[in-house]
Amino acid sequence: MSKKSLTLKIITGNRLKDGVVVYFDGEKWSEDIQFSLVSSDEDHLKKEALKTIDDENLISVEIIPVELSGSDIRPLSMREKIRSNGPTIEYSAQNNQTRRGNHVPV
Repeated sequence: MSKKSLTLKIITGNRLKDGVVVYFDGEKWSEDIQFSLVSSDEDHLKKEALKTIDDENLISVEIIPVELSGSDIRPLSMREKIRSNGPTIEYSAQNNQTRRGNHVPV
């Protein structure tokens, strides 16, 4: 029996070689959430994604709920919003140097 609901979902994971967040687009894995295959049928998503998971060396693969806002795909959970959009604070090399100044290498 297929798991269907009104909630739209996508599949996400991380590439093992570099940890980058990726999304299943229906044929391959993309770093852009906007290319994700969206479906309310979890079984369909799993079936399609399983064809490529081993070839891509992925970890932490999971189905997550999303919503469509116009043509944009938006994750519902804060965790996934951060994963898809990047850090919540601005990163700069200067900030990194400041942090390292207080760090004592072991």
